[in-house]
Amino acid sequence: MNPIEILRPDLLVLVLIPVVVLLFRNRFWRQSVEHPLADRFAGFGFQKPPFWLYIPRLIEWVTILLLVGVFIQPVLPIGQRQTTVRALDLVLCIDLSASMQKSVEGPSETVSAFSDPGLTRLEAVKQVALDFIRSRPQDRIGLVVFSANAYLVNPLTTDHQVLSEYIEMVDGNTLIGEGLTSVGEGLRLSNDLLSFFGVERDREGKAIIVFTDAEHNYGRKPDRPLERARQNKTRVYFVGVGVPIESVLGSLTGAVRETGGDYFNAMHVEELREVSRQIDRLERNPVQITEYLRNQALSLPLLIAASFLLMVGCALRAFPSFYVTG
Repeated sequence: MNPIEILRPDLLVLVLIPVVVLLFRNRFWRQSVEHPLADRFAGFGFQKPPFWLYIPRLIEWVTILLLVGVFIQPVLPIGQRQTTVRALDLVLCIDLSASMQKSVEGPSETVSAFSDPGLTRLEAVKQVALDFIRSRPQDRIGLVVFSANAYLVNPLTTDHQVLSEYIEMVDGNTLIGEGLTSVGEGLRLSNDLLSFFGVERDREGKAIIVFTDAEHNYGRKPDRPLERARQNKTRVYFVGVGVPIESVLGSLTGAVRETGGDYFNAMHVEELREVSRQIDRLERNPVQITEYLRNQALSLPLLIAASFLLMVGCALRAFPSFYVTG
């Protein structure tokens, strides 16, 4: 059984108060008995009142000690337990280049007709990403955005409420002025994020999901980050938003599949949702996690006991047979 811990040991000094009072009473006050039966006790040779006359006073001291126990806030550490869950470490890597801000109003050879009037590709991706996060409550998920450069928005976390708030804040003004598409930078930072947060190199259950609508045209080439992902057993999924992903990836399709991932075309919103559902059905890797349980506070039981004893003491003092002065 775990020992009791005290959160406010500095308040243990309060124990000295009843001790000082007791010493003061014994040193300077002489006890006397005012009791209807005192003469009878004296006749039988009693010099002091019987012990049961001190029960109310004893209750008072115990009550004071219990109240001190309330103030020092004792807790009973329950401990920790290990559980096995199926979870992934995921990084959502979202393209914020200029073309993602375009409003899709009608079909063409290269641009899809997203169903909602005026809905941009980025807004469609945000809707799907939020649904995806809600479907993965046990996963650690991070967020990276990129255009000409890549930026970390949120590290790997299980606090999906905060992550969702960040996704909602991302818009066309987040990386305004960059405009180009550096898929390689987005992949590089996503790999770094998984490594930085201690994801074991050989552990499976890691994935990067890239949402983009344009071909890599700036900065670091994506082939080396893809090779690094393959070596680290990180699956990479490319989702083409409004454009055939084959035209975006070109010669990289083989490298993407070598990571264990795949590429998908999402020509409208419903297809984008279906793609997210397919990725959601990824095999979830069993992971053993340590769950730290909350300490059990003992202040409330002590307060209840002190209140009960206080009422008992007051009730006993209402009877003359239990009244001792001095």
